[in-house]
Amino acid sequence: VGLGEIALKNGDKSAAEKLFKEAMATDKKDAALTAAVARAYFNVDPVLYKKEIDKNVAKALKDSKNLEPAVYVLQGDMIKASDIGQAAGYYEQAMTYDEQAGHINPEAYVK
Repeated sequence: VGLGEIALKNGDKSAAEKLFKEAMATDKKDAALTAAVARAYFNVDPVLYKKEIDKNVAKALKDSKNLEPAVYVLQGDMIKASDIGQAAGYYEQAMTYDEQAGHINPEAYVK
C-alpha cells in the first residue's frame, strides 16, 4: 500500500492501482487494509480521488460490519477541517471499537 501511495504521489495512477490490487488480493475482507488504501488516496489528493476514497471506506465498513477503528480515524481526518465535532465523534468511535476488541488505539486518543 505504501508503494502505491508513492506511485500516486508521482502521478502514476495505473501503477498505484495495480499495487493496491495486489495488496488487496492478500486478504479481500481485511477492513484495515481497505482503510489503508483509502488513506493512501486521501493523503495524496482528497479531492481528486474522492470517488476511490468513498468506495474503499464503504467497503471497509461493510467488511468489518462497522467495527474497524482505522476507518473511523480516517473519516475523522477527512472531516476535521470542516466539522471538528463530527471528527471527534469518529475518533471516539475508533476508541470504542478498539477497546471492545481489547486494544488501545493511540492515534484516536491523540487526535
